[in-house]
Amino acid sequence: MPVRSTVKSESYYDFFSNSGKNTDAFDYDPPLVIDPWFGNRGVIHGGGISPFNPGMSNIIQYVTITSAGNATDFGDLPKNLQGMAGVSNASRGVSAGGKGPGGNDGSNSIQYITIANTGNTTDFGDLTVGGTGQSDANYITGVSNSTRGLIAGLTSSNDGIDYITIATTGNAQAFGNLSVARRMGGSGSNGIKAVFGGGGSSNPGSDVIDYVTMATTGNAADYGDLTQNRRYCSGTSNKDRTLFMGGSVSEAWDGVNTIDYIEINSSGNATDFGDLTLRRYGPGCFASSTRALAAGGSHPAANVIDYVTISSTGNATDFGDMLNGTAWATGCCSGD
Repeated sequence: MPVRSTVKSESYYDFFSNSGKNTDAFDYDPPLVIDPWFGNRGVIHGGGISPFNPGMSNIIQYVTITSAGNATDFGDLPKNLQGMAGVSNASRGVSAGGKGPGGNDGSNSIQYITIANTGNTTDFGDLTVGGTGQSDANYITGVSNSTRGLIAGLTSSNDGIDYITIATTGNAQAFGNLSVARRMGGSGSNGIKAVFGGGGSSNPGSDVIDYVTMATTGNAADYGDLTQNRRYCSGTSNKDRTLFMGGSVSEAWDGVNTIDYIEINSSGNATDFGDLTLRRYGPGCFASSTRALAAGGSHPAANVIDYVTISSTGNATDFGDMLNGTAWATGCCSGD
């Protein structure tokens, strides 16, 4: 998910110190604006190894987003989990919530990694809901900018949104509520606005997209609709577009290969982008400023990693393979 780069996002030409000089014929190219919350390492947390009565994974793995290839082991979660939320900034990746191996073996824990350094997670704090024996923080979604991470789809009604300050460990605080109660959806951010799309407790799921302003707190407002109702879709963004990938629309659990996109700086309905290489639901999605990846998903449990170029449209291309076939590895982030 979104992170802050260490590269400055803007620069300037000092006109005042050059007053009185011959500036009639200088060439000035506006500075390249670098997306300030993206990096080149994508990290995938946990997941389910099969779609029904699943064995869970505690494996964290990573890829270099600009270089196609197979995933590499990063470290371990504190327990086997699937259906987490992932957020990140320039250097820290955070995973939250999730479902453990047994029944409603939920987790309210938040843990973090330093993205540049492989290793196991460290405790960060707790969500406002969830925990062992509860399902209030399962199959949730996370979205972030350089400062704040939002986790949505919480509580027994699946409409709660928590937030954390990524650079500072501690417990999450309540942010507000989604406009339509649902979990199992996707999300994205341009750093100012966070959007949430799809999800639901039963098939075919929801087509709702809603949004919040990340710097404030409050309830989500309507943004538009996906091209189809679906749940277990995943989302990711750069500063201009959010993509929603995959999902499930029927109790046959056969998945869809749909990729939708929205122009996140405006509002309106999603548009068809193209197709994944494989029909599946519950992939883990993450992005750099130019490329979006979808890792794994249930088909019944795929190890495929796809990628697309965010600024264009078209079908996904094979990127490489995960360490194992993993569904619901939704605790994903990108960073340097």
